[in-house]
Amino acid sequence: MKTIRIISIRNILSLSFFAVMISCQKDDDIGVSPSSIKIISTASEPKQVELVSSVSGTILAYTSSGKLVVPVVKQEMFLLTNSGEVKIKFALSDTLFQHVDAVPGLNGGFFLTATSNGFGYIMLYQIDDDGQILWTGSVSRTPIPVSAVNTSEPEIVISRDDNYMILYQSGSNIYRVWKGDAFGNMIYDKKFQSPSAVHDPSGLNYGQKYVNLLDANDSIVVAQGVLDTEYNGVRIENCFVRTTDQNLLKKDYSSHYDPDQMEQGVRLLYNNDKIVLFGSRADNRELQYYGDVFARVYSTTCDLDNEILYPRAGGTPTTVSQVIDAPDGGWLLVGSNGQFPSGDLVSQNNPVLIKVRPDLTLDWQKVIPTGFPARGFDAEYLSDGTIGLVGLLKDRFKENKLMYIHLTSFGDIINN
Repeated sequence: MKTIRIISIRNILSLSFFAVMISCQKDDDIGVSPSSIKIISTASEPKQVELVSSVSGTILAYTSSGKLVVPVVKQEMFLLTNSGEVKIKFALSDTLFQHVDAVPGLNGGFFLTATSNGFGYIMLYQIDDDGQILWTGSVSRTPIPVSAVNTSEPEIVISRDDNYMILYQSGSNIYRVWKGDAFGNMIYDKKFQSPSAVHDPSGLNYGQKYVNLLDANDSIVVAQGVLDTEYNGVRIENCFVRTTDQNLLKKDYSSHYDPDQMEQGVRLLYNNDKIVLFGSRADNRELQYYGDVFARVYSTTCDLDNEILYPRAGGTPTTVSQVIDAPDGGWLLVGSNGQFPSGDLVSQNNPVLIKVRPDLTLDWQKVIPTGFPARGFDAEYLSDGTIGLVGLLKDRFKENKLMYIHLTSFGDIINN
């Protein structure tokens, strides 16, 4: 005998409402349509997100804990389609790396450095466009104290003669430059001119630190550094640039930092026989967030020729996280607008793109609406001329999620 259940209209309406809520849960979590913004990972709270495209157009997105401090965030790597669909998720190893840096491989795929917590090595990896590891190596046979307080992360650049160059810190104020070929064979590992270090009794490592490297021309190599100090109990940084000869032996010139600024340098360029530094700054060190995006132009003797301040995106304080080359010879600056209180990665803000012409004048800028607070970290021009952007989005549970946004060449969202 069959049992017939009679369901009231009220129950039917309740069930229907519940079903609607379930179907909309994903949209409510991130505040936007999932067709326009992809949440790539929800497994952990990354502190830094980067994106790089190989010569063949394969897109690699990966997370990092940012500064070399604990807690360490487990590394996640993703090969993506242009629209942000995950093709492959993988890890370099079971090691909990504190920082990973990647550039397009000279022979295709990607070349990466990875540093682990504890005294260890700077590992080298070559992976192909399918995420397979082709070979591994290390920068030094001697363990490097990569876990020292506030140690600078290794920085990879491609040299003018198509080799890899890695700037790394091997001691409290000792910096070295490793150079190797496309297969990881070392060409040299030389000591770079030491910055001035100041050691605080509390154990904090203040003073000058190098953070960016530029193989500028036949005569000079340029390093961008920061003066790490404290102001009214707040840790701040001031930018400077320094040149040395190609043998890394002679310290030629150094610019002077502005003690009244709080600054963050992002990228060094060599353009029309000039050194260019992009970054963010605050006019008053009482503020605990950056407000203005700048381009500083230096001579090869580190004299400041010009400083350009770009309009604040959306009229609010703007910070830049990455600068990438644009197809027209200019640059695309990736960042966010809004305030960034100390210790809060994502506040009330949105990703921002600032397009700069080859003459460093503003072409256009775009604030990208995300529904929930989000921060733009990196971007790439893709094989079809569009733009892929990665960043962190704080959902309704106030957790940072790895996001990907597909954009037109003018920064408009593409609904895939």
